[in-house]
Amino acid sequence: MTRANSLTETAKYELLSDTRRLHLLTLLSEYGSADLETLTRQIAARELDDDPAVIAEDVFQRISISLVHKHLPLLEEHNVVQFDSDRHTVTLMDVVDELELCSSGPTISLSSGSCRSSSVDRGPDESRC
Repeated sequence: MTRANSLTETAKYELLSDTRRLHLLTLLSEYGSADLETLTRQIAARELDDDPAVIAEDVFQRISISLVHKHLPLLEEHNVVQFDSDRHTVTLMDVVDELELCSSGPTISLSSGSCRSSSVDRGPDESRC
């Protein structure tokens, strides 16, 4: 799908300022489209440096809820993703070229052509959700 307008630099920084959203966008840049369960397990695995198959149910639920109620609505508002709540699938829109995600993980390149780390070291609190 094509987008009508471009993202502002401010919007890009807002969208890419959260590690969980960076993981989500990085995964979608690899998959194009994926179901919410797969994305949730992969994000949990990246955050915990663990196998996606052994993610605890409470962690899975917490991440899934944060995706559905915080991250996906923000990304949809900017036409970055499309979330089909009936099928529980997320599709990356053509903005991936505009965001210039680097394939090595949670890094971004805006207009400078170089990648910079955007990771934020957070404690075990819920502030990242």
